Amino acid sequence: MPGASKFYRSSGAQALVRQQLTLAPQATEWLPQDAIFFPGANARLFTTFHLCASSRLLARICSALAAR
Repeated sequence: MPGASKFYRSSGAQALVRQQLTLAPQATEWLPQDAIFFPGANARLFTTFHLCASSRLLARICSALAAR
């Protein structure tokens, strides 16, 4: 299982994370790892879910601000 996503200080271009998930016609559970933002981080995160008519979704997005 992968660890948390970490975003560090950046003086360059903005980091971009884009996730698209398509759920089949069954109950689905998606609980991602945390995202940790360090001081000076420059990032955007987008998550899009596409569900079928009978799909169900339980999701959580957890973001944390790291101390210096």
